[in-house]
Amino acid sequence: MKSPTRHLLLFALLSLFLAFGFSPSCSNRVFDASRATRAYPHDLTQGETIECEAYRDSAQLVIVNNTLNTFEGFDIWLNQQFVTHVDVLNPGQTIRLQITDFFDVWGETPVPGGFFRSRPPTRIGLVQFQLDQTSPLVGLLTTPLNNEL
Repeated sequence: MKSPTRHLLLFALLSLFLAFGFSPSCSNRVFDASRATRAYPHDLTQGETIECEAYRDSAQLVIVNNTLNTFEGFDIWLNQQFVTHVDVLNPGQTIRLQITDFFDVWGETPVPGGFFRSRPPTRIGLVQFQLDQTSPLVGLLTTPLNNEL
């Protein structure tokens, strides 16, 4: 029979281990090397800024297309680092994208936020559409969170 003191000690060590974030399920960032993307296209300058609004809603990026244009088969860049692909965005349409669906060249995602995060969420400062491989990027109107002002 094992002593109760030994069980108490093991419980205390496990509690400390989990409290300081050493649990594999409590990592700071989502990392998936198989999702690594290409680098931001610095050779493409930004052209116009269009009447599409982008803002964070918790762990999502919300994009509202206030234009009369349909955008098909394009990429969305966040902060010149993270990218995801969107099939279609119709005039007047609002789409919600998970922050963790954006990846960079190392397969990392922006910090999404939430109650259990260990770091502040990634500030969304620049959102751009890349419509093809040669055209200038298209800027969106971004609205920061109240705590990002």
